[in-house]
Amino acid sequence: MRAIIIDDEINIINGLSIMLDTHCQEISIVGTGESVNKAIELIDGHKPDIVFLDIKIKGGTGLDVLNSVGYEDFQVIFITAYNEYAIRAFDFSAIAYLLKPVDSDELIKAVKKAAYYHSLKRDSLQLQVLKDNLNPSASASRKMIISNKDIVHSVLLSNILYFEADGSYCRIITTEKNIYTSKNLKRYEELLNGLGFVRAHHSYLFNIAHLKSYDRLANELHLTAGHVIPVSLRKKEKLLSILKTHLA
Repeated sequence: MRAIIIDDEINIINGLSIMLDTHCQEISIVGTGESVNKAIELIDGHKPDIVFLDIKIKGGTGLDVLNSVGYEDFQVIFITAYNEYAIRAFDFSAIAYLLKPVDSDELIKAVKKAAYYHSLKRDSLQLQVLKDNLNPSASASRKMIISNKDIVHSVLLSNILYFEADGSYCRIITTEKNIYTSKNLKRYEELLNGLGFVRAHHSYLFNIAHLKSYDRLANELHLTAGHVIPVSLRKKEKLLSILKTHLA
């Protein structure tokens, strides 16, 4: 796979080049740069498979690069210091990222993830979802990339009714379709923390925006579109506290 490295620190470029040559020999570096303008030139000129892209570079940001390139059929692996807001956007978009200082094991995982999604040929969809989610005014229209074998779905969080555990897999019920994914329920609970998704049961995580009523006698939640999910005794007290706050 052909790759480009964009970072305003030459030692990062050199170090990452050595690590890729050592641990990811399927990667061939075809260009490196330190600025927004150079990044655009390299991407549009070389049409790479993967771009290693620092968030802050000379002349602007990595997002400026993504908003300006004409070629979009590549995977981006962000190189960044810790930034919770940006990292959540990467996770929602199924975009790989590396925290500085770069760890070799994390590099291998990131390259494998990028190679997998690149093989599905929906790179431009992921990039669009990422750009949308990084928009400060996008909270009401935040999206998530969900992969299911060889299919990539872009789903509005507001359209998700609930998640249901199915062994090591997860079934996602939306207003439009049902999707099976290999990620487990715990992973989605962590990813969606603070965004209105509540664990009502060991096997269920629901979107409180779609709650219609709570049947205390049957210990069930009634959601829009006629969906009903159970409430476990262990989750009941915490759920009631959340509902009290939500309905206040």
